[in-house]
Amino acid sequence: MDVLKGLFIIVMLNLSVDFSAQSIRIDHVIEVVHNLDSAINKYQQMGFVIKLGSLHANGLKNAHIKLANKSSYELMSIQGEPTDNVAKHYQELIEEHEGGVYICLTGLDTAELIALLSEKEYVYTVIEGALWNYIILDEPTDLRPFFFIDYKKPLPESKKYWNHKNGSKGIQTVYVEGGLQTQKFLTDIDFINLGDYSFKSSTGIIELVRPCKGKRLRLTGVDFDAVNKICIRY
Repeated sequence: MDVLKGLFIIVMLNLSVDFSAQSIRIDHVIEVVHNLDSAINKYQQMGFVIKLGSLHANGLKNAHIKLANKSSYELMSIQGEPTDNVAKHYQELIEEHEGGVYICLTGLDTAELIALLSEKEYVYTVIEGALWNYIILDEPTDLRPFFFIDYKKPLPESKKYWNHKNGSKGIQTVYVEGGLQTQKFLTDIDFINLGDYSFKSSTGIIELVRPCKGKRLRLTGVDFDAVNKICIRY
């Protein structure tokens, strides 16, 4: 993943689009935190049900907010010493500062993604796993907040994790630092261009914001479609 060096999203020009025919969508967003227990408590206070993750062998520990529209929000932290490059990368991100770092896209299988990315001349890496594959962009580097996941089979999910007290059913908008290259990328991978740097999928909108010069591109916020909209800013 540059461990997750970067990835992708979407565009078209017609606002009256049948989104059920659109394959690409937001799968999940990743926020890195120093203290996972404190972050869990914060989101529980906002009315979210938290699905606890586990401590992985490499030192990563996570928790999840699962949403009815099949998108999700992942809290990622480090416990102890990181033991591989993936965990060390996340430790570096946490040390830079807490907040949103990745947006994961899904909806196309690995062969479709390889064909699309090759046609558009993106440089990518495929990381194969038992349950899913990751597809990561190596170049250009300003697509670092994006990556793809291709699930090899549907994962079982308990609907009890969807019953959030705040009424949230999904992610509404993800705010991502990006410029012209990011706009082209989202267009290439079939997000719907709404204008004003906004790109839509069936599981939420990606809105591009001006990057901080000289810094690694990140996410700047997420809105959830709760009864009273919940806005997270990093």
